[in-house]
Amino acid sequence: MGGFSLGCGLGWSAPSVEILRSQLDDFAINVIASVLPIGAALGTLVVPLLVDRIGRKWTMMVLVPVLISGWILLICAGTVVPFYVIGRLVTGACGGMCCVLAPMYSAEISEKHIRGTTGVFFQLMLVIGILYVYCTGFTRDVVAISSLCIIAPIVFGVTMAFVPESPLFYLTKDKEEDARKSMRFFRGPDFDIEPEMSAFKMCIRDSCKCGRKQEQVERSKFRRPSITAFTSKPVLKTLAVAYGLMFTQQFSGINAIIFYGLTILESTGVGMESQLELVIFGVVQVVACVAAALLIDQVILCYVYCDVESCSTDFAIYNLSNGRLALRMRSKHSQLGRKLLMAISMSTMCACLSALAGFFILKSYQPELADRMHWLPLTSVCVYILAFCLGAEIYTLDSFLVCDKRVHTVRVKLFSMTNTLKLIVSKESYRTFDLLGPIPWAYMGEIFPTRLKGAASSSAAFFNWLLAFTVTITFPSAIGVLDNAVVFSFFALMCALGTLFVIFFMVETKDKTFTEIEQAYGTHVPVQPVQDEEPPSME
Repeated sequence: MGGFSLGCGLGWSAPSVEILRSQLDDFAINVIASVLPIGAALGTLVVPLLVDRIGRKWTMMVLVPVLISGWILLICAGTVVPFYVIGRLVTGACGGMCCVLAPMYSAEISEKHIRGTTGVFFQLMLVIGILYVYCTGFTRDVVAISSLCIIAPIVFGVTMAFVPESPLFYLTKDKEEDARKSMRFFRGPDFDIEPEMSAFKMCIRDSCKCGRKQEQVERSKFRRPSITAFTSKPVLKTLAVAYGLMFTQQFSGINAIIFYGLTILESTGVGMESQLELVIFGVVQVVACVAAALLIDQVILCYVYCDVESCSTDFAIYNLSNGRLALRMRSKHSQLGRKLLMAISMSTMCACLSALAGFFILKSYQPELADRMHWLPLTSVCVYILAFCLGAEIYTLDSFLVCDKRVHTVRVKLFSMTNTLKLIVSKESYRTFDLLGPIPWAYMGEIFPTRLKGAASSSAAFFNWLLAFTVTITFPSAIGVLDNAVVFSFFALMCALGTLFVIFFMVETKDKTFTEIEQAYGTHVPVQPVQDEEPPSME
């Protein structure tokens, strides 16, 4: 429901803007529509201050009354512009925090066989939330639209009140008994939770740099990186690539189309009702999200002979104590790498925006021909959003599978989605489990050094939302001054330049470990491995 709430906030302006035009001036409407990303940007900066202190659950619970108050302000605003602005800022801040918190909590509580499915739910619920608020636009009333949107945080709060905190968070606070209670709540009283508890502990040790002594690990769990850590040339290069990808994403015009979809479709002047076209656009987003998850789903079969120690380019087996072993796997998925997928996605978006710009040119100079091509605007927008969604990141991670020491076959299924990659292990009789934490932000989760990932990803998310505000606040004025054809031609040009940026500056991360990615960017800091029972690094 966190994703659904964010989707309601993102989609609210599309049906509401045209309704408010009869009551407010254009400048006020532009500010109301575009201020949400500013709130979201500020919200992402708050998350690191709370999530490791009060926990995932209670950070989300704090958001519920705040989010409800934001929607109440929008319901009661009438013609009072400050109420609209504050309401949008509040809903934006809560939405920005939800886009970090919800996938994190979901990944940490999910059972192994459904972790991939629950992980993809956030993005799916987000686009369903957008579609939902598009459908509320048929009421032709801003109060009704906002009143229907307030249902989401209420349901969210009631649901979260009855579930415990993440067991992984409890372990980071050395509350093992609470972690066990939480795990039993989600798994049932008779479920063997020891393998997953061990996996979480291993994950915490690994995230705190397994090369340090145990007492150093304990002290480093919540240590913040210094400012000087971000000033080295390799890290600055990584930040430049991350920020460049954020720039190309936002200046592709995606949020302008989502925020002002109804205005854009009405300006085409085609015969179909614009509100219905907007709903069709929302349906396409949902279909594209589902298709993206299915497209990059893959099943791998591998045979593990547990009585020998072996190593290949795809996996390595390491002996542990107590008759157990660890299988370190390198994920295999689509033959298309990140760079090629993103280049195809952005070039397709460029073609769609060029077609839309061409339609507006025809409408100005050859209106009769434009009337015969009435299908082009909606088709261009739908293919555009398909290309945007299907160009989502595919993630590569090293993962651990710890199992009983005997000969058996392991079936591994990889799920790749907008924010998380999960390794799902299924086997009939032998005890196995997966060890793979959430990835907060797409490519950013891969390229940033482990020691800087939290702060760097937060800054990248802040930059993303700041750019979203810039695009959405200037879009209506640009349309009025420059015309639709010029604006969409500009977005098409940005997609073309973004394609070149991806080709020449983006480092391919397909089939690479975090260490290999850091080495490619020059940000890797070697550490001495601890001589214990943890599997060695696979270089």
